[in-house]
Amino acid sequence: SHHMVMGLAAAAVLLPSRRWSTERGGRPGRHLRPSPCACEVRLWGPGGTRGRSLEVLAAEAEKSRERQLAWRSPTDDIEDFIRQGPLYQRLLLICPAPAIAEWMDKAQAIADQLGVGSILPQEMEEQMSKRIYHLYLPLYFWMR
Repeated sequence: SHHMVMGLAAAAVLLPSRRWSTERGGRPGRHLRPSPCACEVRLWGPGGTRGRSLEVLAAEAEKSRERQLAWRSPTDDIEDFIRQGPLYQRLLLICPAPAIAEWMDKAQAIADQLGVGSILPQEMEEQMSKRIYHLYLPLYFWMR
């Protein structure tokens, strides 16, 4: 299946010219060759350019990106952080990925034991968030 890329794409299109030139004295003959191609830049957007300027197309692409980000749930960032861990892919070789609710529940238990105030990776120290989400929890899920 093809993935639609949001935003703008620009491409140079070579258009062959219909004029022919000759190598010798302007006489047609067996040494015909097409004249150099003209180069044209075209912009494509999700609905085509329809005469819209580059600025308008860029603004539409930015609005589209903002709408996509608005659909993210609060746990999406945590799931992204979990997947960045070095043990996550190895954990998937052993068992199916635990649900995010289970990750959050176990993270809360560890955070309580360690005296960490928040279980959100962006709100705790980087080393602590990596220890909990990239080491302790993958090991726990692997061992159970």
